[in-house]
Amino acid sequence: MISRATLFTHPGGDTIQIVKTAEYLNKIKNVRVDIKTVSDKINVCDYDFLHLFNIMRPSDIMGIIKKSKLSFSLYKRYNSLQIVIFEI
Repeated sequence: MISRATLFTHPGGDTIQIVKTAEYLNKIKNVRVDIKTVSDKINVCDYDFLHLFNIMRPSDIMGIIKKSKLSFSLYKRYNSLQIVIFEI
């Protein structure tokens, strides 16, 4: 799971969500979840799946997306009735 650079230096509700999500996913057999921030050095080849968490600032995650060379669909919910899909 990859989130904003200040995830741990300025914790918020998203910090609790990502820590608890990783904690419970790690209890599943053959599943390993690491928590990284966009400022961490990430070897994307070490992972089968990248979950970009709290993508309110897409510029924060564009480097990860470009580096991974994977295709992504970003879902941004503006309100309960509108979802915009960005294909990258």
